[in-house]
Amino acid sequence: MPSLTRTKIPFHPWLYFFIFIISNVLLSYFHFPIQANIGIGLVGLVLPLGIVFKKFSPPPKSGKSLHSLEFLPSMPLWVWLGMGVLAVFIRFYKLTSLSSWPLMDEGVSGFEAMNLSEDFSFRFFYSAAQIPPLYFWALGCFFKMTSVSLESLWFFPALISLFLIPAAFWAYKIFFSRSIAWICAFFFALSFWPFYLGRFSMPHGLLILWELLTFAGMGLFLKASSKSEEKKMAALLGLGVGGGFYTEFHWPLIAAVVTLIVIAKVITGFSKNKLILIWFLSPVFLISFPLAIAAFHEGCGRYFSMLLAFGSGDSWISRFKMSRDYFSSLFWGVQTLRHGYKPFWGGYLNPILDSCFLLGLMEIYRFRKSFQGLFLSFGLFVFMLPGLLTRELELFRLVLIMPLLFAVAAWGLAALLVTISLRARIYCLIILLTTSVALDFYHLLGPYQQSCHSDYETFNSHSRSFERWKAYEFLKNKSQKSGPGLIFDEFEPTPFNQTLALAVYPFNAARNLNLSEKKASWVGFLTNIHYAPFLSKEFPRVQWFELAPQPFEPQENLILGMIDFGDAPIQYTFVHWLKVEQALRRSTFMTLNLGFGQSHEKVLNALLPLSPLVGSDRFLRSNFEERIFYNAMADSDTSLALQSLDAALQAGYPAAHLYNNLGVLWFTLGGHAKARQNFLAAIHSPLDHSSAAINLSRVP
Repeated sequence: MPSLTRTKIPFHPWLYFFIFIISNVLLSYFHFPIQANIGIGLVGLVLPLGIVFKKFSPPPKSGKSLHSLEFLPSMPLWVWLGMGVLAVFIRFYKLTSLSSWPLMDEGVSGFEAMNLSEDFSFRFFYSAAQIPPLYFWALGCFFKMTSVSLESLWFFPALISLFLIPAAFWAYKIFFSRSIAWICAFFFALSFWPFYLGRFSMPHGLLILWELLTFAGMGLFLKASSKSEEKKMAALLGLGVGGGFYTEFHWPLIAAVVTLIVIAKVITGFSKNKLILIWFLSPVFLISFPLAIAAFHEGCGRYFSMLLAFGSGDSWISRFKMSRDYFSSLFWGVQTLRHGYKPFWGGYLNPILDSCFLLGLMEIYRFRKSFQGLFLSFGLFVFMLPGLLTRELELFRLVLIMPLLFAVAAWGLAALLVTISLRARIYCLIILLTTSVALDFYHLLGPYQQSCHSDYETFNSHSRSFERWKAYEFLKNKSQKSGPGLIFDEFEPTPFNQTLALAVYPFNAARNLNLSEKKASWVGFLTNIHYAPFLSKEFPRVQWFELAPQPFEPQENLILGMIDFGDAPIQYTFVHWLKVEQALRRSTFMTLNLGFGQSHEKVLNALLPLSPLVGSDRFLRSNFEERIFYNAMADSDTSLALQSLDAALQAGYPAAHLYNNLGVLWFTLGGHAKARQNFLAAIHSPLDHSSAAINLSRVP
C-alpha cells in the first residue's frame, strides 16, 4: 500500500466534517422556519466551502492524487460476505408487506409484464408515458420463469438492486483506487437510495445497472493500450451505449456524455486510431435504430413536451422552488404531499454521507484538472437536468446522479481518513459506516414503512389505492379457505390502476391460464359502490365488503362483492360476465398504452362492437356504457358521451354517479335545467356518495 505520510491536505477536514455534520443533521431531521434553514445552510455549509475554495493550495506536482491512493487494507472475505448478507436482508425483508401495496406505476409495469408472460409480443414502448421496453421484457420473462404475483413483482427489482454492488465495485475500480471502489460498493450495498430503489418495480434500477456497466466499459476503452484493444473496447462501449436507449428516457444524457469523452480522446490525440469514432458509433446506431424508427412511428415526444417546464406558463418563482426541491431531496429531504419517490426522513443521503460529499467537493475542486475531477463536475450538473427542466416533482428523475454522488462522498471520506493513522482509520471507518447504515436502515424500516401504513388519506395521496389493498386482503383470505375464484377486474370505466389484477392473479381463475374456470366455487368483483343496492336485489346472497375505514367515505367509490355459487342461473350469469371480461381486456391494454395526447378513437372502435355481447345484463350494460363515456370524454366527443350515459341509465342501473356525471356534462354544455334535474336524481338515488349535492349548489 503506498505511503500516505507525505500526502498534504491543505485544510483540516475533521473540523469541517463536524461543522457539516451538525448543519446537515439540523437541516435533515429538524423542522425550522425557512429563514433559519437558510441561515444554517449559509453559515454551516456555504461559508466553510467558500473559505476552503478561496484558500485551497494547488495539488502536488508529483505523486499520486488522493483518489488513486490505497488508504485501506484489502478487505477479507468475511467482510464482503457480511456486507452481502446485510444487503440481501434489507432488500428482501418484508418483501410484500413493507410497502404494503404497489404504486399505480408499478401496477402498469406488472400489467405489461403479465401480458408478456402470457403472450410475448415485442413492442418498443409501453404505457401512456411510452417507456422503452427492456425492463418490461425482462420482468415478463421473470414472470414466465416464476409466476405472476406481488412476490415476483417486487423480487425482481430487489434482485437488480443486488447486482448493482459488484457492478459498482468493478466500475469504480477502473477509475479510482481499490479502497474508494470498496467504499462505493458499500454505499450501493447498504445506503438508503439503492435499497429504496429496489423496493419499486420500475425501470430505474436497471438503468443504474446499465449506467455502471457502461462507465466500466468507458474506463476500459480509455485505458486501452493497443490499437486492436482500443477497437474492441470502442465497439463494446458502442454496444452498451446503444443498448442503454432501451432502458429509460434518461439514457440520452449518458450517451451524450460518453460520446463527448470518446470524441475528446480523438481530438486530444490520446487515440492513435483515427477511425475509432466509427468503431464506437456504428454499434450505437445499429442497436438504437429500431427503437428510433418505432419512436418516429408511434409519435413519441408528447410526454416530454408535457413534462418540460419551459413553455408551461409557470412563473420563475415556482420553477425555482421546484429546482430547489429537487436539489434538497438529495441531501435534506423535501416537503410535499406527493409520493414522487421521495425520501421520508432527511434526504436520499444521510447527514454522514452529506458531509462526506461536501468534503469530496473540496477534493474535486483541488483536482479539478484531473479526468476524475472534470468528469464528476460535469456529470453532477448534467445528470441534474432531468429534474431541473421538468415541471413536476418526481425524484427518481435524478437517479442518474446516484453513482456520482457516491463517488464524491467516497473521495471525501478518503480525505478524512488519510489524516489519521491506519489503526485509527479502521476504527473511524467502522464507526462512520455503521452509523450511516443504522440511519438508513431506520429510514427504510421506520419513516418509510410508517408512511406506507399510515392514515387513509395519506395512503391514497401517495398513489396507492387503499381500497384495492383491502380488497386484496379479503380476496386472499377467501381463496385460502375456498380455493381459486372468478375475480372480475374489468368492471371499472377507467382501467388505469391494475394493481389488484396483478395481485390476485395467483388465485384468479378468470385470468390465470394455469387455473380451471370450472373449478372455481366463488365470484369476487370490485365495482362502483353505487351499484351495490341494485346488485343486492339481483343477487340476495352477495356479501359486500366496504373498503374505506370509518369514518371515511370510499375515495375511489369502490366496494368489493363476493358470491358463492349456488344454483345454475347464477353460474350461467357469471359465464356471461367472464366472456365480457375477456373481451374488454383488449380495450384495457389499448387504453394503458395510449400515448399522452393520442386520440381514443382506436379504443372506441374496439369497444363499440362489443355491445351485442354485453346484451341485456343491466350491470354489464352500465359498466360498458360508462367505459365508452370516459373514452368519448377523453376525445371531447360530448355527443357520444351523452348517448352512453343515457344508455347506462336507461338500459343499466340508474346509479347516483351516472346521474352526477350526466349533470356535470350538461352543466358544461350550458344545459342548467337538465344538470339540476340529474343532480337531484343522484341525490335521491338509493345510495349517493357522489358530489351531486355540491354540484347542485353551483347551478345558477
